[in-house]
Amino acid sequence: MSKFRSLFVLRLTAFLITILSCISVYSIEYKDIQAVREKEGNKAAFTLLKQLAEQGDSYAQFNLGVMYDKGEGTTKNYIQAFKWYKKAAEQGNAQAQCNLGNMYRYGIGIPKNYMQAFNWFKMAAEQGNAQAQCNLGVMHNDGLGTPKNYVEAYKWYSIAAASDSSSEDKVSAPARALMNNCESKMTPEQIATAQNLAKEWVETH
Repeated sequence: MSKFRSLFVLRLTAFLITILSCISVYSIEYKDIQAVREKEGNKAAFTLLKQLAEQGDSYAQFNLGVMYDKGEGTTKNYIQAFKWYKKAAEQGNAQAQCNLGNMYRYGIGIPKNYMQAFNWFKMAAEQGNAQAQCNLGVMHNDGLGTPKNYVEAYKWYSIAAASDSSSEDKVSAPARALMNNCESKMTPEQIATAQNLAKEWVETH
């Protein structure tokens, strides 16, 4: 076998191994990741997620951030959690945007920055993330990262409170309580304006 032919075969073999490896990882990620976690534990899930995350998959990046955040399958590391949340958030992952907002809001793994928190909450809220909508209401209500604005606060509390999906049950009740508290500080005119704004947002999203 010529030197050229041997080099070609080696490169082709390496290429096929890489392709098959990627197919295997993606297949596990999207079809069997929970089964892998339950059968082999968090460390196995962490390994697979990290491979996918490093390939640029936003879902894997977000979940890898969660694992670093909670110390599941790896040592708890807020700096790494922030890194992977940010990568996923920059690709438009709404839950990653919300989690990133929380890290900025409370100064977890990074210096506290209310303006950054507000911006990330707003991006996630505009995508329909109820948790971010409620958090955005708090930022408006308390004047964190933005001027205090009860109308906007009420608007976002109202939108979050209206969520009726089972995954958002833990958000809707607190959002209603916050909305009622906010309402006590508003004029009837402000309440009407906020309600109209919330209605308009729902109708266009």
